[in-house]
Amino acid sequence: MKVGVFGSSAPRPGDPGYDEALQIGGELARRGAIVVCGGEGGVMEAACRGAAEGGGTSLGVLIEGPGEPNAWVTRVVREPDLSARLRRLLRATDAAIFLPRGLGTMVEIAFFAESVAKAHVPPRPLVFLGESW
Repeated sequence: MKVGVFGSSAPRPGDPGYDEALQIGGELARRGAIVVCGGEGGVMEAACRGAAEGGGTSLGVLIEGPGEPNAWVTRVVREPDLSARLRRLLRATDAAIFLPRGLGTMVEIAFFAESVAKAHVPPRPLVFLGESW
């Protein structure tokens, strides 16, 4: 199973969002899932780090350009633009977990929810963590 973990790029080690994503990535890896994310910092880095520390793997989907993947991501793919990145993230996941905050996270939520609601992709669990949803 491939599980997307989405959230803000702002959290750093020791921040609640980072630590939660670290735990999620580790638990997913221990259960045999592949972590899929945007491949950058914050929640994405934490989920990849958790997966690596849990003995698993991760896929980071970045937009072509100067941005670098986080140090923990196992496999990186690059897409030419945001739309292509969103489509790749959607196709690469069987389920998605959304942590609070971030405009990019809101875009991902809208894209995933609309794609599932309009039956553009098979149904899949969309899990929202935190009280802000």
